[in-house]
Amino acid sequence: MQNEKKKPENVPVQGKFPKAPLEKVPEGIIMGLICERKLEEIAAMGERAIPGLLKCSADERLRIQRDVVKALEMIGEPAVPALILLLQDMDLRGKAMDALAAIGEPAIRLMMEELLRPGRGKDNAAFQVLSSLALKNPELIFHKIRDLVNGDTGDRLLQINEENDILALDLSLLLVACGDRMREGE
Repeated sequence: MQNEKKKPENVPVQGKFPKAPLEKVPEGIIMGLICERKLEEIAAMGERAIPGLLKCSADERLRIQRDVVKALEMIGEPAVPALILLLQDMDLRGKAMDALAAIGEPAIRLMMEELLRPGRGKDNAAFQVLSSLALKNPELIFHKIRDLVNGDTGDRLLQINEENDILALDLSLLLVACGDRMREGE
């Protein structure tokens, strides 16, 4: 047993290197850049800026809040969960929905998950974002809904209850919006 070599921890395996943890950018730096309207610099920080941006979103100044959402939009896909959190803030909801719609396809998967989340009730933020995305890319939304209904969600919709009634209504309205938009494009 003494001859056994102990494998060192945190060593690259088969050419893969351990991923260094992302160091968060302090809120003060983020706020300073927002005040100077240097959103491109914040966006270049990527995921590291997201926690600071979320803290800055609580600022009472409307311009700061708008710039926070714009910076998250510029970060793109990694910021989608943060933008979904901001949907809960009625002051930021409209801007967050616009940002999610601008991000497009990467936001669709998470918005579909939110639409399907049990217990979401009648809150239509996910539905509204998907409706906005359906105007921009109706074929993609149509295919995502079709795939959902043909999968496990179709089985779920067979169970009769208020939650599924709301989901079925939301999905049918999205399909109608997709169909209308596709006909307009012909």
